[in-house]
Amino acid sequence: MYKKGSIKIELASPPLTVGNPLKNAYSMQNVLNKSKASFVLFPELCLSSYTAGDLFFETTFLEQNFQALDWLLKNNSFEGVYILGMPLALHEVLFNVAVIIQKDKILGITPKKTIPNYKEFSEKRWFQSGK
Repeated sequence: MYKKGSIKIELASPPLTVGNPLKNAYSMQNVLNKSKASFVLFPELCLSSYTAGDLFFETTFLEQNFQALDWLLKNNSFEGVYILGMPLALHEVLFNVAVIIQKDKILGITPKKTIPNYKEFSEKRWFQSGK
């Protein structure tokens, strides 16, 4: 993982399927299994896919994201730290969050603070700021 005092960071962009968090988790696990990096960074909302639209309002869909996260935590053999994006509902408020993970432990969860609402970005329709 560490070589000559350097830390290797991988920016991963696995194939994702809109509205299929578990399939996306499998795709992410394939990346982690092959990675030789210390840190792997996955895209924003990679568990759900960024373009899930009004699926973000569906309780079942949000539960599927948690099931996919749980599957990753239970099946991860990657030794480093990885960060993935997913929707997170807390007290009926929906956030776009980054989840920081090492092995089977969540090290932290950080909500997105600046929510765009222009042109093709309509995130304010679904998400609240984590200010």
